[in-house]
Amino acid sequence: MRNDPALAEWVLSLVTSPERAVATVGDLYEEGARPLALWRSVGWIVLALIGRDLLAAPLGMFGLALYGFVISIVLSACQGVVAAGLILLVFPRALASVNTVVATSILLGWAGSFISGILVARRATGREMSACVAVIILDTLVMLAMTGTAPAAPSDTWYAGVSGSTFILLISQLLLIAGATRVRRRRLHA
Repeated sequence: MRNDPALAEWVLSLVTSPERAVATVGDLYEEGARPLALWRSVGWIVLALIGRDLLAAPLGMFGLALYGFVISIVLSACQGVVAAGLILLVFPRALASVNTVVATSILLGWAGSFISGILVARRATGREMSACVAVIILDTLVMLAMTGTAPAAPSDTWYAGVSGSTFILLISQLLLIAGATRVRRRRLHA
C-alpha cells in the first residue's frame, strides 16, 4: 500500500519521537519488508517501547494507572447519575425503560474514558501510550476480578452478556487511547 509508510510512522510516533519513527520505518523498507512483515515489526516495536516504559518506572506507571482508573470511575459514576437525572427530567416515563438509562450511561462512560485518556496523557509527557496501557491493564484486572465474585442475574439485554460487556470495555479502552493520542499529537505539533 502507498500509505503504509506514513501510517507506520504515525503509529510509531505515538511511542517514540517522529524522527526515530521515520528512521525505523525507513530501515524496515530498506530491509525489504513486505506489508505484513512491516506491520508485524511495527507492532513488536510498539510493544517493546511500551514495555520498556512500563518496566523503567513501574511505580510511576502504577500511580498513573491508578489515577486514570479512579478518574474513569468517578467520571462514569457522575455521568451515570447525570444521565439518569436528565432522562428522568426530560423523559419522565423513560424510567420504565432501564435500557435507555443504561445506554445513556454507557455513552457518557465512553466520553469519560476519552477524557481520562486526555488527563492521564497530560501527566505522562513522553510516555502517554504506556500510561494508557497501564490504565488498561489495571482496568482489565479489576474487571476480571469482579466477574468472578458474584454470579450475574440472568438477563436478556445485550450489555449484560460477556460479548456485550467485552464490547463496552473494548470501546472504552480504544477511547482512552484516542484521548491520549490527541494529547500526544498536540505535543508533537507544538
